[in-house]
Formats: sequence, C-alpha cells, structure tokens
Amino acid sequence: MKQILTITLTFITTWIFGQSDFSRITESTDSTYGYTDTNPLKMKKGNHGRSIGYSYDFMNGLRTHDNQKLKFLQRSSVDNPKNRKPKVASAERQLDTALTDTEQLDKYIFLTSEKKDTVTIYVDLHHRGSLKFPVGLKHK
Repeated sequence: MKQILTITLTFITTWIFGQSDFSRITESTDSTYGYTDTNPLKMKKGNHGRSIGYSYDFMNGLRTHDNQKLKFLQRSSVDNPKNRKPKVASAERQLDTALTDTEQLDKYIFLTSEKKDTVTIYVDLHHRGSLKFPVGLKHK
C-alpha cells in the first residue's frame, strides 16, 4: 500500500509540476549570453535527465521579441572552452582531465519562423547558474 501511495504521489507531482515555469526569468543585458560557447546558458537541474528535460522545456518555448517561433534545426556537442588541458600532464592529472572533458556544451541551431534567420544557442547542462533569456528572446 505504501508503495502504491508513493507512486501515485510521484505521478501527481510530476503531472502538476512537470512543466517548468519560466515566467520570472528576465532578459540578459549581456549580448553574448547564450550565443557564445564562452558564455552559455547554465541549466543544471539535479541529475542529467532532469537537466535535459528542463533545457528542452526552456528551448521549446523560446520566441523572438516579434513573436517568431524558433524551429529546431540541429543539436551537437562542442568542447567547453573553459575546460583547460594542461600542456604536460601526469597520469593522475590525465584522469582528472578526462573526467572534465566529458562536460561538453550543447549547441542548438534554430531557424526563425518568418524571417528565416538562424539562431545558435549554447547550453551547459553540467553547471548551475542564474538563467536568463538571451538578448532578443522571450518565452511564449
């Protein structure tokens, strides 16, 4: 009985709170925020699966200020330029570097619905930060 109650509460909580609320997020004043690999959106939310879902909800609802939808074109992984590799590394340091090298960024390319401009956004799922909208974008 306790297990059924736990499963039911988990389902209800997920159903009610599954959609992320982005209404309190403001627009960044930094024109590079989200648009460069050196200043990505930091979207860590608990485990990796939750971070992916959170970023998907965020990216899926983005619009330009003139209400153009962003059509997803491509996603790829790119090296995080903040992960520095030492010129000469000990075996211990090589192992440590190998672990941090997995912290790549996600690079998303979108096409605006009317003007057909491309928009590239970089997302860091491995670090927490103050989430804002990149300049020129808002949420639906």
